[in-house]
Amino acid sequence: MSSIIEQGFGVGDVICLLWFKRSLPRYCTQFIEIYIILCADHGPCVSGAHNAIVTTRAGKGLVSCLVSGYLQSVHDLGVLLMMLLATSRMLVTGTVRVLLRAGKLEKTLVQMMVEGSLEGEEKAKTIVKEIMLYEVDKIIWNLLTKWIHESLHKGKEALQNGKEAETWNPKSKAKPIAQSAVELVKLAKTIMEQFFQNPIGITEDIVQELVNGLENLFQDYIMFVSACGTKQSYVPVIPSLTRCNRNSKFSMFLKKGCQCGGGGSLKADHISNATKEGHNPRPSSSRGTQCLYIRLNTLFYLLTHINSLEKTLSQNLVVLPSTRHPYGNFHRSYNNGSYFEKVLSSLPTTCQYMAEVAAYHLIFLDSDSIFYESLYVGDTANARIRHALRTLKQNITLMTTLLTDKAQLLALKEVMKASFEAFLRAVPKLDYHIVSKDFESLNRIFCLCREGLIAESVMDIEAAIVEATRTTTEFSNAR
Repeated sequence: MSSIIEQGFGVGDVICLLWFKRSLPRYCTQFIEIYIILCADHGPCVSGAHNAIVTTRAGKGLVSCLVSGYLQSVHDLGVLLMMLLATSRMLVTGTVRVLLRAGKLEKTLVQMMVEGSLEGEEKAKTIVKEIMLYEVDKIIWNLLTKWIHESLHKGKEALQNGKEAETWNPKSKAKPIAQSAVELVKLAKTIMEQFFQNPIGITEDIVQELVNGLENLFQDYIMFVSACGTKQSYVPVIPSLTRCNRNSKFSMFLKKGCQCGGGGSLKADHISNATKEGHNPRPSSSRGTQCLYIRLNTLFYLLTHINSLEKTLSQNLVVLPSTRHPYGNFHRSYNNGSYFEKVLSSLPTTCQYMAEVAAYHLIFLDSDSIFYESLYVGDTANARIRHALRTLKQNITLMTTLLTDKAQLLALKEVMKASFEAFLRAVPKLDYHIVSKDFESLNRIFCLCREGLIAESVMDIEAAIVEATRTTTEFSNAR
């Protein structure tokens, strides 16, 4: 007794000494202690333990003791484990550890019975077949799958609630992101953290089931964010072609008539209103355009945090081969080093699309009265771009204030492309030098904006489109 006290034996260690006349591994003694707690008032289990003690005292071997007691108690213990799992709605770490110890003890005892049976190995295997095994691996797999499904279901509910409540108002100026996106990313990270806390070997089929569920949530939300129309809905309708070019005598006659003031009052009023607005420049960005900026920020926010989840999976995950339901596309994604392959490949295109819609909304809707509808209307010399440039500078300043650093470059480039399209129109060759200077002034704004965010090569490509259109027009007029 003093030796037992000195060595700090627990209840499980003492029972092993009494029952089996030897010390068993720590996981066996811990499981026996849990077994006692679960089965203390369970009659068949107690009788099985009693029979094991009796046979031991009668001089029978260890295997006989195990067969006598284990056959009577294993079924009842399995029933109690099922009851424990039925009351567990979540994948609790303690529950998993109990199951792992039960499975390890079961395998050890079965192996001991096979190796130590006096009646032969075949007889021992026959006895083992009569035992209802716990199938711990299957239980844990089903429990983990159930937990994944419940977690993803909660994610779908949170996503739907976020869609219904989203107003595209930033939570703060320091974080101009949709609140629904913040909640979705937070939920995904929580699910991932809980997933890695499970003390089990993670197989590729379990990983892919979780990744597929999260990826579907992200794709659903991205479709919701990008559902805001198309840039074509803001582009002005191209007027019908006529048989008279801009340099014909008839066109010159009409131009002189408008300058006399007879029928050009509406054009003059239009130019006068644009000029007044140009003298008092203020941002013309509507509430709708500002909401589009928040959507663009949100897409870049998702791109950043999905990449973060990707790194978390790559750095913390040791994938074991699957023995159940392999996913055909898992090996392809994993070998390429990307788990969220679909969503990560589609997000840049969606960001580009959103930036285009925001730019065309700004230029052809918000700034229509002072930009596209007023530029070179009536008389080219009196309807130049300098007044519109003042407002454009204000719009760009507001845009860079609302957009995050990662979204500014793409948005500014699309605003440049949209504003350049205002020059894709027919003008008399006599006014070409005026249009050319205006285009240089517009080009200069984007060169100086935000210390050259747009690369010079990109600006040259976009400017070449306008230049090519001008050259084609001159060639056509010369014919």
